[in-house]
Amino acid sequence: MITLTSANNSAVDLNQQVSDTATNQETPRLALVQAASVDQPSVAHHEPMAAPTEIERKWHIETLPDLSGLKAKAITQGYLAIGKDGTEVRLRQKADQYFQTVKSEGGLVRQEFETTLNQEQFDTLWPATDGKRLEKDRYKIPHDNHTIELDVYKGKLKGLVVAEVEFKSMDEAKAFSTPAWFGKDVTDNKGFKNKNLAMLDAAPQAPSQEPKVNASKHRSLVSFFKKYL
Repeated sequence: MITLTSANNSAVDLNQQVSDTATNQETPRLALVQAASVDQPSVAHHEPMAAPTEIERKWHIETLPDLSGLKAKAITQGYLAIGKDGTEVRLRQKADQYFQTVKSEGGLVRQEFETTLNQEQFDTLWPATDGKRLEKDRYKIPHDNHTIELDVYKGKLKGLVVAEVEFKSMDEAKAFSTPAWFGKDVTDNKGFKNKNLAMLDAAPQAPSQEPKVNASKHRSLVSFFKKYL
């Protein structure tokens, strides 16, 4: 027998109550299960969403194009965590906009998840990027049916210029016709990935060899929590 105690300490025989209210003469236990299922909202089944994918190529630029009439947007970014599998967690500020982005390892094709932060959230997390930061000016240049994002790095990476172009498909990326001022394709050069550039002490001089990253600057998010929280 199931017995509950009410607020006034009087014993309530739940089996008896359910049995009295059941109209189909089923057992109290089954009636209790049926009663519990009444008015329960149904849960719709949703198919898992495909992960957002970024298809992007990158080039090292040695000679700047004509930038007259173009206005640059300043970007500051740092890395909260860089996993051994190449996954990265990035913070970025563009003017009064703040973002947190998670990217998978990869060259031409990567998975990318981005969310917007407010300034307070950004400022709280920013100290964890110490030693893994960079700053640059970004110009957007129309080219055929695409947009070239030209990044002119500043600070410790001054002198480095990189161009990036995003595509809707692999075929589109492979068919892209580069302008004459583009240099070597460094899409698969790990040393020219921003997460690694952020840990360099100076700009890489040439894309023929992958720049060596100072491994001592790899810091985990765990150390941040220990220091700041």
